Amino acid sequence: MFEVVRAYKEDLPIVRKLADVIFPHTYSPLLTPQQIDYMMEWMYSPASLQKQMDDGQYFFLLMSDGNPVGFMTVEPQEELLFHLQKIYVLPSQQGKGAGRVLINAAESLVHSLIPEGETAALELNVNRDNPAVSFYKKMGFKIDRQGDFPIGNGFYMNDYIMKKVIG
Repeated sequence: MFEVVRAYKEDLPIVRKLADVIFPHTYSPLLTPQQIDYMMEWMYSPASLQKQMDDGQYFFLLMSDGNPVGFMTVEPQEELLFHLQKIYVLPSQQGKGAGRVLINAAESLVHSLIPEGETAALELNVNRDNPAVSFYKKMGFKIDRQGDFPIGNGFYMNDYIMKKVIG
């Protein structure tokens, strides 16, 4: 049974530890080792994680039998626009409904942050070659647009931006 719990500053080392396993596993078929290393430092260094939290991202851990098995972050961007910045589950827990639990928790968060009767959009970026695109479609997300986003060091994120209306 999965449970989603809010993560705080003291939980950031757990997020980093999970990312150390999940991120390379997810992206080694899609990105060079150099880009993976760059992105790990860019997004998951202790200073970067702390800045993301300080800048208003909501962090959550996915727990199974008391053990962290995944995480996600949601960032308010505008009054009725939210971005699912990160959603990752350990490979051993994939295919067991863990991703669905995290998406449902993200939607619940958005519901709690918008005025009653309003609708909002929840967006996410996903590498265009990532098999997770089909999962997001099953969860009700639609491809809204795509882009090649420079992230530094000559690297790009070649993503779809997928969107789901919440409300």
